[in-house]
Amino acid sequence: MFGWFRIEGFLMDLLDTSVIDDVRDALGDDAYLGFVRRMLSEMRGLGPVLTGLQGDPEALAQAAHRAAGSAVSVGASGLHGRLKAIEDSARAGGDCSALVGGLDAEIDATEAAIGALLA
Repeated sequence: MFGWFRIEGFLMDLLDTSVIDDVRDALGDDAYLGFVRRMLSEMRGLGPVLTGLQGDPEALAQAAHRAAGSAVSVGASGLHGRLKAIEDSARAGGDCSALVGGLDAEIDATEAAIGALLA
């Protein structure tokens, strides 16, 4: 089941609550929150890294793939989807700048949605 949250007037599918529930059950709430905070903090610096890799599509795809794996493992399905789209676009030789440009907003929305879910 996906969690739906209203962010700036739009409904966005950001979280896979079944994954979140499973991880919280396995790790506990404190460990889950710590893991999510570390992951989101690391992702905040990812935009410039991905932008710098635009000239190397394979490296860009690999970096996006690694980050997407982290996102999906904590139930951040919207963030995972954006990173997967960056990976797919890079592998196809496409311009990823618009997708990368929206990464920080996706991270912010994910953080807000997780905070609301666990409040």
